[in-house]
Amino acid sequence: KTCDEEMFKLLKGANCDSVAIGLESGNSFIRKKILNRNIADEDILATFKMAHDHGIKTHSFAMVGIPYETKQTIIDTAVFSAKLGEHNDPWRFIFHPYPKTELYKLCVEKGWIGATLNDYSDERSVSVLRLPTIAAHDINAYHKIFHIIVKVEQFLSLNASGPVKKIIRYLYRYPRYPIIILLFHYYQRLKILGLKKSISIMIARCWKAHNA
Repeated sequence: KTCDEEMFKLLKGANCDSVAIGLESGNSFIRKKILNRNIADEDILATFKMAHDHGIKTHSFAMVGIPYETKQTIIDTAVFSAKLGEHNDPWRFIFHPYPKTELYKLCVEKGWIGATLNDYSDERSVSVLRLPTIAAHDINAYHKIFHIIVKVEQFLSLNASGPVKKIIRYLYRYPRYPIIILLFHYYQRLKILGLKKSISIMIARCWKAHNA
């Protein structure tokens, strides 16, 4: 642990108003076994809460498209990011295998690097990996809609029942279809019209768009 109450107290006393914290992944397997960041979910949540309790806003950094990533692990990261509080701004990037790092060596050994690394114009915004567990176009799609999933999750955590959450989280598995975009468009309507009526309208139109 590198963050404690005393540290945030000193930061606030120095007029610090925000800090950036590397979440990296909200999936414990990816975070601990692949990224070698042995930090428990509870400790991460406690750190963000400490910052907010001292009046310090946070920016969480997360990655998608990490080696061994799947659709579910990316969804886990977005869902976890939504738990970091209303005073957190979730940032997301696409994993990039930097030469001479352990994960770069792994990607080379597995033959997962599918593009040249000499051009850094799209660095961390387009996946250069060809993973067996998730397609590159899905990684890129999740990168684009990551913040939308976080916003929807924040609303659902306060207003939706278990079955409703289960249905909507199932829709997250289709990042390249307009389902998640429709969820975002109905986000404000959910708050204005009330949950029950809005959820029914939203789910009906989402399924219609998916089956079109």
